[in-house]
Amino acid sequence: MKRRSFIWLILLILLACLAPVVSAQSGARLVFDTVGGDDRTPEVLESDFPRLSMAITPMSDAGVPIGGLTAADFTLLADGAPVRSFTISERMDPNQGISVVLVLDVSGSMRDDIDELRAAAAALYDQVLQQTDESALITFATLADGTSVNLSDPFPQLTAGRESNFTNDEGLLKNLINALLINEGDGTPLYDAIYKGARMARDEAANSRRVVIVMTDGVDADRQGNADQGSIVYDRESVIDELRSLNVPVFTVGLGDELDSAFLQRVANTTGGTYQNAPTSSALADIFTEVASQLKVKYDVTVQSTTLSDGALHNLEISARTSEGTATATTSYQALFPVTPWVQDVQANNPRQVPRSLTEFESLKGRVTLQPNIVARGDIAAVDYYVDDTLVYSANATPWQFVWNTSELLPNEIHRLSIEARDDAEPANAGRADFDLLVEECTIICQLEETTGIPVMYWLIGLVVLLLLFVLLLVLLRRRSRPEPELTYVPPLYTPVAEPAPFMPPVAEPKPTLEMGQTGMGSPADARPRAKTEVLNRAQGPVAFLIDAETSRQFRLNDPTAIGSGADNDVVLDDSAVSGQHAKVKFEDGAFVIFDLASTNGTEVNGVPITRHILTNGDKVKIGRKLLTFKTL
Repeated sequence: MKRRSFIWLILLILLACLAPVVSAQSGARLVFDTVGGDDRTPEVLESDFPRLSMAITPMSDAGVPIGGLTAADFTLLADGAPVRSFTISERMDPNQGISVVLVLDVSGSMRDDIDELRAAAAALYDQVLQQTDESALITFATLADGTSVNLSDPFPQLTAGRESNFTNDEGLLKNLINALLINEGDGTPLYDAIYKGARMARDEAANSRRVVIVMTDGVDADRQGNADQGSIVYDRESVIDELRSLNVPVFTVGLGDELDSAFLQRVANTTGGTYQNAPTSSALADIFTEVASQLKVKYDVTVQSTTLSDGALHNLEISARTSEGTATATTSYQALFPVTPWVQDVQANNPRQVPRSLTEFESLKGRVTLQPNIVARGDIAAVDYYVDDTLVYSANATPWQFVWNTSELLPNEIHRLSIEARDDAEPANAGRADFDLLVEECTIICQLEETTGIPVMYWLIGLVVLLLLFVLLLVLLRRRSRPEPELTYVPPLYTPVAEPAPFMPPVAEPKPTLEMGQTGMGSPADARPRAKTEVLNRAQGPVAFLIDAETSRQFRLNDPTAIGSGADNDVVLDDSAVSGQHAKVKFEDGAFVIFDLASTNGTEVNGVPITRHILTNGDKVKIGRKLLTFKTL
């Protein structure tokens, strides 16, 4: 039993020792400024979309901005996708409101340094603090009459002529410091003064960014020089406990070398501040201004969004890797239609391909139909097309199409196509997109495709079919032109049963022959084989195909033909957007008819959804994401 109690005691001691460390290792957080006014996204300025602007600050758990970060320390995600194009720059925002409490040692040992201390405070008020800032002042010493730091209730009790609550009247604070008298032998109530400054920052400060700056040249001591006897209410351990609960950053400054630097370092570590040593009083001004300036640190973030303008809200997540951990925060931005017209995409169609994005083309030839996709806040008035910086066409009505005859350009060279969209504002806002494209020569095959609108592959298929039909016809003609063998009929000899006749010399009788075309019972014409004519199955209909526009694969149509992604179909389409039993083609009344079988994504013919449609030559049939062309021979 005693052994178990001893173990628990050891564990409690370890936890007590680790408590300050755990407090000092609290995580960082990310704070957004309000930059967008009262709109739906106040933390993001998107009026110049797709350019997004915002101001952020990584903060320690104690509320101290974390400086010294670069763009490499930040990660941005837009709707979960990494953002590649962004800039981040650190700056000090003079208009950022801060609250500063100066806690200054004015005990007897400061007599030789009081002038430098006054100059340091004046530098803080003049160089850093603005009208949006505020400052409070606590000077501490134990006087001969017993006057010390007053911690009585109601808090705060301020000693006239030595202390001031928060104000932005720098002149008042300067006069108060300048009027201070340093009495030799006055004590140093350091612990009580630190507590009073931290509590005033928590209870009285108007700004969320607040800090306590403590300056001393010695240790907590009474007028007789007894260490740890200068403060009335707190000692070195109890004041640390109070500071931990107040959660206000305290920056400590030690002047000279006759001081308790270990305690000052502990105060800073516990509260999230820093400790600095000033070898001489002339260094105080730089330290004071540096600490206050740190509270005004911000990072300007500029993002070039790739989100398409749709007027909807989108998420933006920002993470900053700091010395105190990774700080992450999420905000929203609206993908506004831009003031300057934005050519988001251009669909192009050359003789060999279905329309697709112009950025996917390696080269162009012949006549190319261009159709831009333009978004803007205002109405589009015109779209101008430039080739090699020369205006070649102006479209004045939607859909702003242009048929570009690339055959007029030098072939096998790079040419620049520029598309400029102008709105109806005065003056007009103009947005431009440039494309550098290789223009190839339009060969005879290319010209044939342009003239007929039929891809060369279809011509080759038709030529092969015609060649096969021609060969078949030759075979049939040769069979019909083969000569029939000539047949001769020899009647049997009749020998009568009678007396032998007198001998007569035999006379040769002519053998009857049957001419071609004669008919009659027993005639050779009746024995000749006759050619049979095949009776066609009319249910089969004409020869028809569905041709895959992407792969040029041909699917012969029968009556009926089942189409879908299932293996039991006549035409199997490997596409996740195609239903298992998607559509069926039947031959009705001399024509092929396509039916949609209540598929998930429907069936379209020439861009129109259908349930039943009579197919005609050249119809474009869309099943899922597959585009097929109906052809008959």
